[in-house]
Amino acid sequence: MMFLMLLTAALIAAAWGLASAIDNGEVELRIQARALDGGRVEVAVQPRADEGWGNRQLPELRFLPADAELGRWKSSSPVSVAKPDSSEPLESLYCLVTHENPGDEEFWGLVSFGARQWDELHETIRVEVHAGTDADAQSAMVDQCIEAGALAIGLTLPDPQGVEAAIARAIDAGVYVNSFNSGLSAYGDVGSIRHVSVDEVGAGRQAGDHFNAADAGGVALCIIHESSNIGLEERCQGLDDTYEGEVRRVNIGASGLTDRDASSAAIAEALTDDIAAVLSLNSRVSILAMELIAATEADVVLGTFDQNGDVLSALTDGQIEFALDTSPFAQAWYTLSTMLNNQPAFSVLVNEIGVADPQQVLGTFDIQLSPRLITAENAEAFMRVNSFTAAQR
Repeated sequence: MMFLMLLTAALIAAAWGLASAIDNGEVELRIQARALDGGRVEVAVQPRADEGWGNRQLPELRFLPADAELGRWKSSSPVSVAKPDSSEPLESLYCLVTHENPGDEEFWGLVSFGARQWDELHETIRVEVHAGTDADAQSAMVDQCIEAGALAIGLTLPDPQGVEAAIARAIDAGVYVNSFNSGLSAYGDVGSIRHVSVDEVGAGRQAGDHFNAADAGGVALCIIHESSNIGLEERCQGLDDTYEGEVRRVNIGASGLTDRDASSAAIAEALTDDIAAVLSLNSRVSILAMELIAATEADVVLGTFDQNGDVLSALTDGQIEFALDTSPFAQAWYTLSTMLNNQPAFSVLVNEIGVADPQQVLGTFDIQLSPRLITAENAEAFMRVNSFTAAQR
């Protein structure tokens, strides 16, 4: 703590000198410091404009060793601080960190598209989209965003506990965290302030209702395509809540969307004679299941989450009964809008008032998007929308 106080004082003096050197203008700065493993302390400087704090400026020499001599001043290497231009305000960095897996570019591509469209309407904000296939990779992406000076991070939570420590590091650094997609049932427990997603359990219940309405009967198979994703498990749970027959789960996460042959083999093994309904939780997986069902000529009702061109064609042909579209574009859009709405209040609470746990004031709140039902009746309209969207991307 003594090292941190000494170094902070030294950097405040350096920042004063930098600000004074700028002709006919003032720059508001803040000094940031954090303790590292082994007792070291790292420092950074952030300039501020009316729109918020800018990116951290990291001196090349910015680490105070744990064994630094008491009472002796230490200096970082210099950094240049430009006078803010009111006509060109500083950009604030917002990050989205997803759990995109290889082969699932259709869904996450729409998330990225939504982020880009939102970004174009907000000149003072720069949006970056990162992806990590597991909790460790996501945590590393969160740390990168913190290092880059992000003011807000939107994070998917397929494995909430796996990224809890990274969320805590972000909050400790004064970064607002908003979650989306998977993790509705656990987001508040791991530190997120807001969450944007469909109600995964509720959507699974809708799927069960549709199978019941189609008189599926027999056993329903719920195909999980990622090894560890709380949201996918919740969809199967919802299906089990309302489907009038037995529900079996098969997890093909080991091969997922990257090994078509292995995934097809796993689904084929699960398609026993008593299967009357199949729920795919991914649009590409639904096509694999459709091909296998067609090859056996079994009387199986097939439903899926989300859609692509093949799914829409299969809906019009009657090979797929329904699709529940979870609006990936809207998930990105509402997540960023929620970040924009709440980040300033969060920043005041944490950085100016000194509230250690901002949830105590802001509370937690989830924004639930209802999945859009696609059937043979409206599949053609979605085809037109997809064609238009593809042309914009």
